[in-house]
Amino acid sequence: MKFTIPRDKWLRGEGGLVSRLLRPRDGKMCCLGHFGLACGLSSEMIEDRSNPIEIITDINPPDAWTQKNNNSAFLFASFRDSLNFPLSTDCSTLMEVNDDKSISDEDRERAIVNIFSAHEIEVEFTS
Repeated sequence: MKFTIPRDKWLRGEGGLVSRLLRPRDGKMCCLGHFGLACGLSSEMIEDRSNPIEIITDINPPDAWTQKNNNSAFLFASFRDSLNFPLSTDCSTLMEVNDDKSISDEDRERAIVNIFSAHEIEVEFTS
């Protein structure tokens, strides 16, 4: 699977408190928001959510995040029950890198590409 993150719509480097999968006020999305849309989630599902865990009360994550890519299940460490879906280490790292205020966009992009590529997912950043 391959998905694209347009830099002008990419929410990054502002810290975790203001980051959202899809921020309603300006339509910007973190890397996981872009990935969620590529996996078949709707804008309504991800709007104003800070991370994938917040979606689990509305949908079944294994089904929603894997519609187009079976490897996207890596976001969650386990699928024990509908109330306990911990984030995987890679998903947590993606959120940290995406939101980190202290790293350059070049380093941020490299880290995001490396994490997704470990799961056979290609990310392209566009201007």
